[in-house]
Amino acid sequence: MAWLIFCYTQIIPLINIKNMRLKFFSGIMIPLFIVVLFFGFIALGPAIVTAEEDLENNMTAGEAADLLDQYYGAPSPVAEEVFLNPVDIPDNEFYQAEIVEVVVETTEEIYEGYTENTQELRAKILNGPEKGRVIETVYGGIDSLDQYQKVKSGDRVILVKTYKVDGTFQYYVSDHYRLIPLIVIFLIFVGLVVFFGRFKGLGSLLGLGFSIVILVKYIVPQIIQGQDPLIVTLSGTLMIACVSLFLARGFNKRTAVSLLSTVVTLVIAVVVSELLVKFAYLFGQGSEEAFFLHVDNLSHINLRGLLLAGIVIGTLGLLDDITTAQTAVVGELRQANSGLSKKSCTGAVWWSAGSTLLLW
Repeated sequence: MAWLIFCYTQIIPLINIKNMRLKFFSGIMIPLFIVVLFFGFIALGPAIVTAEEDLENNMTAGEAADLLDQYYGAPSPVAEEVFLNPVDIPDNEFYQAEIVEVVVETTEEIYEGYTENTQELRAKILNGPEKGRVIETVYGGIDSLDQYQKVKSGDRVILVKTYKVDGTFQYYVSDHYRLIPLIVIFLIFVGLVVFFGRFKGLGSLLGLGFSIVILVKYIVPQIIQGQDPLIVTLSGTLMIACVSLFLARGFNKRTAVSLLSTVVTLVIAVVVSELLVKFAYLFGQGSEEAFFLHVDNLSHINLRGLLLAGIVIGTLGLLDDITTAQTAVVGELRQANSGLSKKSCTGAVWWSAGSTLLLW
């Protein structure tokens, strides 16, 4: 969205078209064509969801449950809650576990050209009320394992305990446990930022921390409570921009100009996104996550507003780099050559910004 705004306001006027009507026509139609093409592809999402719903409606309860069981490689609580009679099923329980032993690995040819890889495992639960218990489970199933997904003795994994309608339960491995590697990577990142950026690097980290706090403590809880996702996200992103920009860049004239540019572009992006989402009949339902929101206790969330909120947050992340970088470049060019005209000074900058935004 920010790319379209820059394209219209800066790049198109630099094209040497002498006929003003043709120039105006190009400035309108080129971005409009890109918008229609982009949202046309996105609009296919609801059609796919509709086709999937039609398929589910033509299934019996047993067929649908069996299909989801095969997909997840274990009895699926979704199959039980949606397609069978409602019962009081406990929520899934998540544990951290360590692989004690890989009992056996099997490779079965399902049909020509496709094999199914599974691992029978013994795992020791490391936390929770069942800490110390050793269980047996199967990892793989219809989601065939490749060489990077397979586990070995000593690996830590996320173990899920899921319940069935008859009161029994079963364990299955959800994924590798990645918290420790991620913490190490984050600490390396923090060290490099502080080492090369010094106080400005520390300020940018503080701005990052403030952004996370706003997302976790304000934006997400407000959306879960049923507030308008667009209004909540816009107010949250404005707070993030006002604080993080000054923390990272310092209190100076360039930062103020960058902040003003960011705020103005955010507001324009919200208005344009709202109009285009309505024009393209986008509902935010073209994903698996949206489906689970509807069958869970979060069905009151406005998915269209959630889609717009994602656009706003993505635009902020883009503008945080673009506005500050372009403001600094223009300022340096003017200082290096005070006789440089405004058009010459900004022309090359906008072409650079346009290519960067296109890659984004």
